[in-house]
Amino acid sequence: MSTYQIIYRTSDAAGNPADADATPTITVTNPTTGVGIVAALTSMDHDDTGVYSYTLTYGAAEAADTIIDDQTYQYVVNYDFGGTAIEVTDAFDSETPAIGLITLARAKRAFAVPPAAYDSTLQELILAASAAIERHCNRQFASATFDELYDGPGGFTLLLNQFPIIDVLRIAACPDAVMTVMNSDDGTNSRASVRVTSTGVTLTRVAAGIESSSSVTFAAAATLTALAAAINALGSSWSAEVSTEYAGWPSADLLPMGPKPCLGAWAGLDAMTDELTQDGQDLMMGLVACSEGFAAGRQNIRVKYTAGYATVPEDVQQACAMAVADAFHRLERDGNLNSERLGDYSFSAGEGRAFLTPDVRSILARYRDHVV
Repeated sequence: MSTYQIIYRTSDAAGNPADADATPTITVTNPTTGVGIVAALTSMDHDDTGVYSYTLTYGAAEAADTIIDDQTYQYVVNYDFGGTAIEVTDAFDSETPAIGLITLARAKRAFAVPPAAYDSTLQELILAASAAIERHCNRQFASATFDELYDGPGGFTLLLNQFPIIDVLRIAACPDAVMTVMNSDDGTNSRASVRVTSTGVTLTRVAAGIESSSSVTFAAAATLTALAAAINALGSSWSAEVSTEYAGWPSADLLPMGPKPCLGAWAGLDAMTDELTQDGQDLMMGLVACSEGFAAGRQNIRVKYTAGYATVPEDVQQACAMAVADAFHRLERDGNLNSERLGDYSFSAGEGRAFLTPDVRSILARYRDHVV
């Protein structure tokens, strides 16, 4: 369920965060409809020194602690600071968080007359249009943190999958075994394997035709030493060892891999062991440079970085809204119907109509990443 949080901060004369004499109170109303959302003088939550908040929920109709989309609400905060009574009045415009690339309110602005009672349908179309746009452009627009493996190009620059780059957090290379895992009971077990996922390590063995699995998460065992200890504590003949030089490394540094046999033999778990220095970058192109070079190889470079837009560009939002409106109107007719004749009935079906119209594709052209 979507929420809206009002945050209010108090500070001393020097501008430093400081608590009020007592917890501030808040009143929220919609001056247009006259509906009281938060009763007068309701206490706010104390989140931190000098930080207070109150959370409202989006709903289908205005009610206690419930607001609706596309409205302006007024709130009044009352508190005492240093023995002085203070009253602050302000307002905010409500708009539910984006579903995909745009908000529901943004989608409705693409209609001459916004459709009523079709919010759930429009939300589904927003998600579908957003996915279609990101597939078409070969990129993700909303900012996020990515942890990706790349083939080393054998040069000094590397083109990342997502752009524009906001921050590069880590570049590492040279995958090598940093710990080993084995199940030593080859008398009872017919097979055993270990695999690494993005969240932890899973150990699987088969005995008397019955498969059993145990998992240890990176969150529960933050270092390789802790991970090895957790595996050794599982029993059932599982054991793990860590190379001394990597003992304190984060367990999450392990590279994802599929099942690797480890019955009666040590299976190595790899991590990137060489940290590279980023010497340059082209933020908009998603290009990073390293004077040490990116050695040629298969999945031998790991980059953790943040990329995308904090706010989706307005023309991309417009393209998404147009795609949603077009798709909604098509629900009222058969998008595959090219022609139909009533006399001596005949029917001709075309190949179907692309979800993204030429106008939408034209808007998106400058954002498209052409994968070679």
